[in-house]
Amino acid sequence: MAGYGSYDFRDPTLEDYINFEHILDVVQRKGGTKQEFKMLFMECTMPSGATMIAADSGRTNELDAVATPIIIYAISSDNVEDKAGQDGALEVTVFGIDENDVYIEETIVLNGTTQVAGVVKFQRLIAAKLTLCGVDGVGTGNVTITDTGQAAVYLTIPAGQAGSAQAGKVWIASGWKGLIINFDAHFINLPGAAAFSRVEGTNIWIRTIDGGTVTGDELHQYTISTNKVLPTFAHWEIIDGVDDALFDIFHQSVNTGTTDHNVHYDINYLLWKEA
Repeated sequence: MAGYGSYDFRDPTLEDYINFEHILDVVQRKGGTKQEFKMLFMECTMPSGATMIAADSGRTNELDAVATPIIIYAISSDNVEDKAGQDGALEVTVFGIDENDVYIEETIVLNGTTQVAGVVKFQRLIAAKLTLCGVDGVGTGNVTITDTGQAAVYLTIPAGQAGSAQAGKVWIASGWKGLIINFDAHFINLPGAAAFSRVEGTNIWIRTIDGGTVTGDELHQYTISTNKVLPTFAHWEIIDGVDDALFDIFHQSVNTGTTDHNVHYDINYLLWKEA
């Protein structure tokens, strides 16, 4: 199966304070005055396979435009339904970091298979989701976020889904700090002949990269199985944002002959700036 998912970038809500009151309170009280205080929720389901790969589906290329930020384009593979007045995807919202190191969402109105340019100059892209659809509620074609010549595919929303799929690739912008405050990973068992044995599992690596000097992928390793999930609260450090700082998630099936283990991720990131 293909990966699919969604994201939500927001100010902390009442629900966030109910679930994470202690963490949010401590971060708000310690350090400097918080100029920005944001929650980022990432959710996705995707299979793990025989090799260790990023838990990141539909991203053929990573946008690295730190030196020269660029505008991005949105395009659908369906020129009948995925455009204004039709039943499929009507607009897509793209989330990333702009040329001024600001986390930003840009909404682009789709026009079928004609690419539509945004106006925001991005240096990094994190996720995308459909924010307006016709009566079908999802896109009929694959919606991709690309560059001007469509040579690079930065994000993909598969046909029939509402958002791009990634557990990681969360860049920490310069001047910001980032922290994983909740991480849940568990199996979605397949029925019938595809059901897997209880002795099988998936290994997960949580990589913390602080701008290229240190990569913590050998430190944060975990295994989940049919009866074991990743600890809700484990130890991850706070990352100080610089050009190449990010959290990234990798996974691999324990039984390397199995390539259809469906892993579901729910991850809450806290992002903030201090005066």
